[in-house]
Amino acid sequence: MLLGSLTSYLQNQANTPLNDSEQVQQSAAVAKPANSGISDNGQADYQPSTRAILISAIATDVDVTTLPADQLGQLQQTLQQYGLISQKDLTAFTQLRLSMTETSNNALEALDQLANREQPYQSQQALKRVQTIFHNLNSAHQELNPAAA
Repeated sequence: MLLGSLTSYLQNQANTPLNDSEQVQQSAAVAKPANSGISDNGQADYQPSTRAILISAIATDVDVTTLPADQLGQLQQTLQQYGLISQKDLTAFTQLRLSMTETSNNALEALDQLANREQPYQSQQALKRVQTIFHNLNSAHQELNPAAA
C-alpha cells in the first residue's frame, strides 16, 4: 500500500515540470526553513531522508533474509525505479544471484561473502553499495516487524 503511494507520487513528480519562478521559490524555501528544524522544546526535529522513506517502504514488502534468488529481479527493478541503485550496481546483482544459486546462503550472507573476496575496484564498489542497501532493508524490516526479528 505504501509502496503504491510512493510509486504514484514519484510518477507524478516526473510529470509536473516546474517553471523558473517556481524553482526559485522552491529553492528559496529550502534555503530558509521557517523554524530551522528546532521544535518549541529546543530539540531538533527528526526529518527522515527520502532514501530512508523509500527503503522503509520497500522493506514493508520484502524481507531480504528470506528472499529467494528468483525474486532478486523484482527487487532490483524496484530499487532501480526508486533510484536507489544505478546501472553500475547491476553487476553486483548478477554476482549475488550466482552466489545464491551456488550456495544455500541468504542474500545478506552471500553479499557479505562476496564483499570479502578480492575483485576489481568497480565491482567491489558496486557490491558495497548493494550490500549497504540490503543491510538497510533488513534493518528497516526488523524495525517494522519486531516479531519477525
